[in-house]
Amino acid sequence: MIKPTVGRVVWFWPSANYASQRGMMCSDRAQPLAALIAYVHGDRMVNLSVLDQKGEAFAVCSVPLLQEGDELSPCSFYCEWMPYQKGQAAKTDALTELVSSIAEAKQPLPEQAPAGPALTMADIDAVIVDESYQVLNGSLVTTCCLTLRNGTKVVGINYGSVSASNYCPEKGRQYAREHAIEQVWPLEGYLLRQRLYEQDQDAELMLIAELDAGTTAAEALVDHLQAMGSPVRATIPVKRGDREYQITVSPK
Repeated sequence: MIKPTVGRVVWFWPSANYASQRGMMCSDRAQPLAALIAYVHGDRMVNLSVLDQKGEAFAVCSVPLLQEGDELSPCSFYCEWMPYQKGQAAKTDALTELVSSIAEAKQPLPEQAPAGPALTMADIDAVIVDESYQVLNGSLVTTCCLTLRNGTKVVGINYGSVSASNYCPEKGRQYAREHAIEQVWPLEGYLLRQRLYEQDQDAELMLIAELDAGTTAAEALVDHLQAMGSPVRATIPVKRGDREYQITVSPK
């Protein structure tokens, strides 16, 4: 919908009877009359200053203003927006919708607790044992050297502002540190993944050991039963985490 305001131009369409009664020159019914909004009653009702086809002005009050999608009701006159105005309004609406969709897309997603092992900023901060800063001579370049718990050093760089008058030492150190932190994440991520891999390997080895022990116990039980004259099979359950196994040994 286009909001009417005082001073905007609209097209005025009078009926033949109304034009005749008011003495308006409107012989070409295919063309509307130019009109200027003089007062706004609401989004669909205005007062107009109308120019007929000779250029004479007429005041017309309480003129229905058709908005996009409105149906025309029988009346002595009405006005509507010009095609150009409608086109501009459609472009504005489309642009507004696009901007709104972009703004919604940029909204941060709600934080969710990780379902499994994951790195946090607290983990990154915990491995940093020392940090030092330096501004290179004759420049605005700031470096940040972070020393990690295992002795690894990572360096972050901030190249400073374009103009020396805009240079801020605190900002230079902040951005240089952020650049260094970005390099710590993949290092700690690799170490976490290695620890998880080693845990999985240890769990597999423990399971294999338990299966071997279960097999040995089952074989011993079968030998004992055979010695007693009871040739039966022995079954021993083995459970590891959410996995369950059945070890069955038959007499030889």
